[in-house]
Amino acid sequence: MTVNNPGQPLPGSTFAPRDVKEPESIFFYCLIMLFTVAGNLMVFAVIRRILTKKDTNAHNFRLGMSSMYKLVINLTIADLSCGLILMPFSITIGALVNYDVPNWLCVSMCALHRFFLTASVMTLTSIAVNRYIVICKPLWEFHSKTCLISIWIGSGINSLLPIINYYNVQVNQPLTICDSFYEYPGEKEMDFILQVLIYSFSILILLFCYIRLYLHIRKVIKENEAIGVYPSG
Repeated sequence: MTVNNPGQPLPGSTFAPRDVKEPESIFFYCLIMLFTVAGNLMVFAVIRRILTKKDTNAHNFRLGMSSMYKLVINLTIADLSCGLILMPFSITIGALVNYDVPNWLCVSMCALHRFFLTASVMTLTSIAVNRYIVICKPLWEFHSKTCLISIWIGSGINSLLPIINYYNVQVNQPLTICDSFYEYPGEKEMDFILQVLIYSFSILILLFCYIRLYLHIRKVIKENEAIGVYPSG
């Protein structure tokens, strides 16, 4: 299907003309971008300092936290990519009243937004699973490499829909707002439901892992108190 009617929104899309700037939103996004970049650079600096410290205790600590470090670095990369790639684009679009952005660039930004957001959520979920296995199931093994590969493959698959629909629809007129393309009626609603299910599943895993962690730690503390062992400090 090819759309050849300039100035008309794509059926089933949310494209709409923009004729006003949004200074409050622009300022807000700028603050978020600065905090995102600064915070994740600080995380990189802290991890680098720990990994380069030549202390015996630090070395033993690194061995026990190697999987955790990989996940945290992965989360930092995903969040930093949002701050350095996606947010400047969103701020630029929001600052312009009339603009002519290539369609492929809009589609790329929509796909990358899904890609990095999904990677962040999946990494947070993996961190919770890692802590649950290490603390509650110490005999189990957590395969960090397999986990990281699965995160990026899953994120890539979830970000394919905007690209696939773009080539199917082949919009010829310049877009007035960057958004995802939907080729068939009801596809937008189905996509929304799919995203809700994906992120709801991640939230359920997070809740399960951290509730089990809390109950396990509480149980250990009570057992130690029963035999007269109290935590130092």
